Amino acid sequence: MSLRPTVHANCFVVGEAGILVRGESRSGKSSLTLALIERATAEGRFARLVADDRVRLEAKNDRLIGSVPSTIAGLIERRGVGIERLPFLRRAVVRLVVDLLPPGKPLPDRVDLDVVIEGVTLPCVTWPGGCFEAADVVMTALRAIERRGDCGATALAFGRQDGEITVTMGSPSKSQPAGARAARGGRRSERNEFCAETQ
Repeated sequence: MSLRPTVHANCFVVGEAGILVRGESRSGKSSLTLALIERATAEGRFARLVADDRVRLEAKNDRLIGSVPSTIAGLIERRGVGIERLPFLRRAVVRLVVDLLPPGKPLPDRVDLDVVIEGVTLPCVTWPGGCFEAADVVMTALRAIERRGDCGATALAFGRQDGEITVTMGSPSKSQPAGARAARGGRRSERNEFCAETQ
């Protein structure tokens, strides 16, 4: 079976939500990814890289799945430093799309609040690339999604349908929050598996 082509984007997980970041080269996709992973980790939340620069996207069971090509798994480029290796997930269910505009380009008068990718409709945030406020805007949008409380499209819900989601390069400790516990099969993952099977 041939692999699906990749798209130019980043993908990572915060809590149970996969986030897809799109934008032109040098729009700040990797910088935003690193900032949000580091911010979530500092807040005691589960956060993992999925893919940097190239992502495979596939619709499955009315969910958009982002996965990492094996050649770049766990690798991300930090501007001015070079390639770094991070803990990663091989795939995640995308719940939020972030479109970064080219640096210096202002926000349009009207932006789409939803986008359709591979036939799946997802909430979308459009923001100027390279803007230091981008992380705040994305976290606000993510919290709004989390407050909805549905689990029909969570990253961890997907695990039972498509084989176990693998966390590499370090495993969460007992002191980490519920999101991290769920990633290794804790109490919350049972709820997510139930949702995945019934929705």
